Amino acid sequence: MTRRLRRNGERRVSSDRRSRPRTGRWAWRATLLAPAFLTLFPHRWHPLEILALLAPQIALCLLLLSVIVILVRRRVGAELLVAGALLLGVAAFFAEANRATRDMPGDRLRVVLYNAQGNESPGGAAFDDWLIAQDPDLVCLIDPPSAYLKLSSQIAARYPHRVEPEPGKWWGIILLSRHPLAPSPLAPLSNEVRHSFIVRRSVLVNLPSGSRFLFTGSHPPSPRTSETLRDALAQAQLDGLQLQSFRERTALPIVVVGDFNSTPTGAAHRMFRRSSGLQAWAPLFGAGTWPSWAPPSIGVAIDRVWTSQDVGIQRFEVGPRFRSDHRPVLIELTIPFSESPEPQPAKQGTGEPGSFLSIEDDEP
Repeated sequence: MTRRLRRNGERRVSSDRRSRPRTGRWAWRATLLAPAFLTLFPHRWHPLEILALLAPQIALCLLLLSVIVILVRRRVGAELLVAGALLLGVAAFFAEANRATRDMPGDRLRVVLYNAQGNESPGGAAFDDWLIAQDPDLVCLIDPPSAYLKLSSQIAARYPHRVEPEPGKWWGIILLSRHPLAPSPLAPLSNEVRHSFIVRRSVLVNLPSGSRFLFTGSHPPSPRTSETLRDALAQAQLDGLQLQSFRERTALPIVVVGDFNSTPTGAAHRMFRRSSGLQAWAPLFGAGTWPSWAPPSIGVAIDRVWTSQDVGIQRFEVGPRFRSDHRPVLIELTIPFSESPEPQPAKQGTGEPGSFLSIEDDEP
């Protein structure tokens, strides 16, 4: 009799489960699939943008969770597995240029990018030693300390050609170079472009072979609010269109590095790609630079390099952790030899060690 009652109880439970409305189940499935579908479409709501930036990390969490849940509740675990795989597929679809290109003829250069977060020194002697060991030709520092080059005279001596402000002023980006630089603003000074480093302070790098290319940095706002996301999208479009115009006028190679506060699944990233015609370089996994306490395998790859199609990337490596909440990046790239090399003489402010580029800094 006990067995019969138990069976009757089981039948009631199963019949109750079948009689329950399926609204909750479909809501659960919709919640799982939403991140994958939302990343497919343009959006301007900052919470969705933040989720989109973290699409690869969310996908990994869903896949790992599915392995655990599938042992207890097979159906739920399978649904998690499908959602994670779908989201990972969407992220991989947008992550273009993930693999390094083969060797190609041209000038081989090393570039270091680092968001120093305004620390008094980007990493103290440890960062200076690491930077010297990498021996880069070009360095881009985001949010640098105002007196970094005075504090680190050894670094200043290695890079006599620089894009930095006059003494007593501060810029959010400085560029250091072993090779002569020539100012190359992309548009006249106006209210629209006054906050764009790309438009106002891009430079031509003159290589010993006679080849030249445009080099610049960028640091769009972080999409933490709807206003900053709107500003980031506007800056991405403005900068991208100016770079595309420069490319059409000159046919010169372009290299843009910076903290873009966006990943391939982000709206700002896609806006910049469409408007500039450039390609982004950073692996989907293994190139996480933020936050610095996280290993690169699971970090968010918001520090990256963009190039024109004729530039080859042979190496993209995330460096160690220093004082900033970003990790530095080392990039090895190849600039194609110019068909008609024309070595350019160093312009004012680019030929003497310790000098700065005379780029107009007055507000319009």
